[in-house]
Amino acid sequence: MRLAFALGLLLLVACLAFLPFALGQTGRDTQTDDEGPVALADVPNLVMEAAKKAVPDGTPTKAEMHTEDGRLLYEIEFDTPPGEVEVEVAADGSVLKIEADEEDKDGNGDEVEDEDEGKTSVALGDVPDVVMEAAKNAVPDGTPTEAEMEAEHGRVVYEIEFDTPCGGVEVEVAADGAVLEVEADEEGDDEGGDEVGDEDERETPVGLADVPDIVMEATKKAVPDGTPIEAEMATEDGRVLYKIQFDTPRGEVEVEVAADGTVLEVEADEDG
Repeated sequence: MRLAFALGLLLLVACLAFLPFALGQTGRDTQTDDEGPVALADVPNLVMEAAKKAVPDGTPTKAEMHTEDGRLLYEIEFDTPPGEVEVEVAADGSVLKIEADEEDKDGNGDEVEDEDEGKTSVALGDVPDVVMEAAKNAVPDGTPTEAEMEAEHGRVVYEIEFDTPCGGVEVEVAADGAVLEVEADEEGDDEGGDEVGDEDERETPVGLADVPDIVMEATKKAVPDGTPIEAEMATEDGRVLYKIQFDTPRGEVEVEVAADGTVLEVEADEDG
């Protein structure tokens, strides 16, 4: 009887000693099951929707899931006009990273080395609405003429070219609609259509009715007792500006305003 009791006690001790190892192994097996390829249809809707919003013009091609610092993450690969883009999304739908492939494809589908930027022409009708609206808001009096999509520093961005009264203006917009840069062409055209060097600033008369509302309202607030009499559109240091001339009881006053309605300068005419 004592021998049986001793053997039973020994067996119980052995089981208790082995239990932590068994639990640890089970945890590792569970973690391993959370890593590897995942069918696109099995990616949670919340995750897939967040990824598609990050790359609105891309087509998902494959997905993987893995755990990192105790968090479940998904990596979704997209095929886009300038190449492949990978979006990393947490299980709660938070977009953690958008990364463009370092290799792009040429017109024949062959892979070519990407020099940080791989630009591809995009039809204006294929530019996402959120991107085009942001670009038009940045250059309200411009007409979009062409667009390109590129992978820049691991981000998907669009470059929209506009024709404006004072020359070409390029607006760079992120895929989420954030305006990154507004830049005027460095070269303009003379009256004969020949290119001329840019002297850092080009001015073109603009009809008062063609001045964007946001610009005109800002100038009228700056000179509430004035009457606008003429306007010019200019590109200065790569920015689109408006200069509105006002007639006031004190004489003429010129207000310089950025395309977004920011008043940059109010100057009275020295001869007034």
